[in-house]
Amino acid sequence: MQRLLVGGLGAYGHYPSTSEAVQAVALSAVNAGWGETDFLEVMSNPRFTLAAEAIAKRGDADHGKLTSWLARSWIKATDYAEAHPAHDPATVITLERLEAAGRARPWPGRTGSSDRAVYLALLEKAQRASAMDVDCSERELEQLALLGSRNTVRAALKRLDDQRLISPVRAGTERWGATWRIEDVSDPHLSHPEIEVCGAGLEAAHDLWRNGAGLGKSPQRVYERLLVEPAIAEDMAASVGLSKRTMDRALERLKVFGLAEKSGRVWRPLAADKDALARDIGVLGKSAAQAARHRREREAHNRLLAAQTQMPASWVDKLVTPQSQRQRRYRV
Repeated sequence: MQRLLVGGLGAYGHYPSTSEAVQAVALSAVNAGWGETDFLEVMSNPRFTLAAEAIAKRGDADHGKLTSWLARSWIKATDYAEAHPAHDPATVITLERLEAAGRARPWPGRTGSSDRAVYLALLEKAQRASAMDVDCSERELEQLALLGSRNTVRAALKRLDDQRLISPVRAGTERWGATWRIEDVSDPHLSHPEIEVCGAGLEAAHDLWRNGAGLGKSPQRVYERLLVEPAIAEDMAASVGLSKRTMDRALERLKVFGLAEKSGRVWRPLAADKDALARDIGVLGKSAAQAARHRREREAHNRLLAAQTQMPASWVDKLVTPQSQRQRRYRV
């Protein structure tokens, strides 16, 4: 919604008219928890490009005419939102299925772990908004995926696009993040036997698994696989998609840090204090610090936007809620 309000009709090529763009913003505002007064005041502020376009179309001669039109748009949006809840059950089910498949499928190659982390981060953002189209900056993906470089995120996005797991809807700019579509792929790994029990083996995001100074994504994937059931290295390498060398290295790291043990040929997971391990290797709190840095950057951006539009910064914050992305999926 932020991009549409500030960039105007030209920011989105698929809105053929100002009326449809305004209606999309109205629906986004409803889903984001705005009140009608907020919506009317924003859409009457010509410093927002879309508002200026609406004023030029409906309100040059008569401000009352503009207000009446916006009020009707608000009523349509509230009616539509009530009939089509923000958390669309079909979309929720699809995203949950794709997440299960994404966790269970092999991610082969040296970059497979990074690709998996970015894909799951995109799915997490999509599930927050209950939408297949996701506005997400490389900075935010870096944070959600616990990666240490935006270049790594950028390269992973390209590979995911090449695999047709995602597709670009709109390129990012210096001001805006890109929009990506989660593709509802027909994946043979949807019937993977680990799908039924993978919930027992999901590792919550933790500093311990950060790339770089942490143990990394490959050990995390191996640990998740062990939490499903003990296994021999060769079987895990095939199911996870790691080479023998990478698998051996990941298992050795888990063993050194007391997260796995070997009995004969079978590896088993061990319970451990991940906070203590992360503290020992100097990564505990890294994600929180990264999130705080990104929050400061976002607040600075919002202050700049607020200054440009003469709107309170608290209102600008409303423009970037996950629910406000839904103007494209549910158009009135």
